[in-house]
Amino acid sequence: MKVNELVELIESNKYLLRESILNDENPYLLTGPNNLLSKDKISNYPIIYSKYITNLNDLNKLNDIFNKNKNYKKKLTINIDDDDDEDQDKDKDYEFQHGQRLIDTEPTHLFDGLKEGELDITVNKEAQDVIVSNHLLAVYSLGKYMTGHANIIHGGTIATLVDEVFCRCAFQILGFAVTAKLAIDYLNPITLPAEEEQQKGHEDDGSGEESPRVVHIVIRCYVAEISADRRKCTVTGYVENIDTCVKYAVGSLLIVKPRWK
Repeated sequence: MKVNELVELIESNKYLLRESILNDENPYLLTGPNNLLSKDKISNYPIIYSKYITNLNDLNKLNDIFNKNKNYKKKLTINIDDDDDEDQDKDKDYEFQHGQRLIDTEPTHLFDGLKEGELDITVNKEAQDVIVSNHLLAVYSLGKYMTGHANIIHGGTIATLVDEVFCRCAFQILGFAVTAKLAIDYLNPITLPAEEEQQKGHEDDGSGEESPRVVHIVIRCYVAEISADRRKCTVTGYVENIDTCVKYAVGSLLIVKPRWK
């Protein structure tokens, strides 16, 4: 799936386009135009959509979808001796293969269970107390200046974007709040095309412009829990490749409205 196809699918499910930049009044914003939001870092403004969830049936649908994506088989690059065969059976959460990194053999599509208006919700803006969750999707294009190892996006970049997006998801319910705890499991490296591959692709397409070395990801998350006093939210979600649906990371965030604000 390409970015434009994903956007069409999101809009067909009546998600609303949100502001790309959280605080455009801050010229020093980490993910703003003067810092990470520039060519070969975060290329182009992120595309952010969200929709309020206003009943428990729709929230349960999201729970089922996200829980299905949490029940992954973790991907590891390891070498296994034959004597370890017995140990493999002891841990059913892991799938092993000799010296080979594994990816999803049957990737879960981004919108499994959400097609054809299944979450077709009309929000009553005057009745904010009926909002039980918020579902948010953010599309990013990451470039070569965000790497740690050669051609691999730095894990800290992913943590920063997950924190940014998960907080955005909660802000629409809590208002101003801050991260209290962030937990991330990294599953697969986010890799850029090598320069040789880029040059080869450039020769094949015959265009006069250099094709950007970027990887397109989507961060999808939702508010899984809201405290009774509506001061705290737990947001859960994952990072995925738009084209291949390979999962890069899953995470959860506890966000709190500070008493000092």
